[in-house]
Amino acid sequence: MILKNIIQRIETLYKNYLEQNSENLFNANTDFFFEKIYSISNCNQILEELILHNKVKIETFENRENLEPFNYIYDIVSLGEEYYIAYCIQYYHFLHKKKISGYNRGERYYDDVLWTENDNSSELEKMNLFRSGFIRPIVNYLTGNIKNESVIIDTIQRYKQRVERFKSIMASQTLTEHILQRDLALFLFDNHLEFDKEIDTCDGRIDFKIGGDSAVYGTILECNDKPYIVEVKYLDKKEKLSSINDAKGQLRIYMEQVPSYGCLLIYTNDETDYELSDWSDNQITIISVYIGDKTPSRRHYRPAIG
Repeated sequence: MILKNIIQRIETLYKNYLEQNSENLFNANTDFFFEKIYSISNCNQILEELILHNKVKIETFENRENLEPFNYIYDIVSLGEEYYIAYCIQYYHFLHKKKISGYNRGERYYDDVLWTENDNSSELEKMNLFRSGFIRPIVNYLTGNIKNESVIIDTIQRYKQRVERFKSIMASQTLTEHILQRDLALFLFDNHLEFDKEIDTCDGRIDFKIGGDSAVYGTILECNDKPYIVEVKYLDKKEKLSSINDAKGQLRIYMEQVPSYGCLLIYTNDETDYELSDWSDNQITIISVYIGDKTPSRRHYRPAIG
């Protein structure tokens, strides 16, 4: 699963970062780490949204010099883990801009962080304190969000395999989206996923809201993950892609109302594979489930053409 590969990549980047102990290259290695993290689309989206809801005024960074370190960091942490992590990310960008402009270019990032700059520890100890107290929470936040996403998507992928391999739903039945939703709900329940079904909103009814209350993995402070909203769509051979675009638009509205990840689950009795087509996008995970009567060896999947 690609989400698991992303988690492994993040952890590998952090491991490599920990192994770089050069004082002179510390800032360059830190910049390289963040550059690689932001190159991962999932990470970029997660961090941008975190900052969007936890903006820190630039004056907060500029006026910190005369503050007592313990009280300063206590005030930041007391606002919650999400704010602390968003603070660290924005503080890094602030320091990076200062150094590339030539201001305090010779100082390392850990020299500017209040909870390490007045420490009499060795340079290596300061590096490790910066990496464990400043960088590691960011890594934990990213992997925690992606792990939560991975568990839910992996479960839905197993549901897809069950339906397609064992023909638990047949297209010859008189199918409705309500029947398909019930079948998915039973599978989610059997696999111990907490969910809410058919939630009324001012813009319609959410089919499924899964998760959203689990703690981020590996962190000391607690932080709620976003839920996954799943929109179910039954597409027969006579329908057009416009109906899928309508479903995506509706799903985006729900995602704006309830900060969440989105999944469009398409049941189809033809051999169009919507999740592999260029018609898909990065904001919504698309999973198509074949419910026709052809055996796996006789299916010839083709991408959707919009």
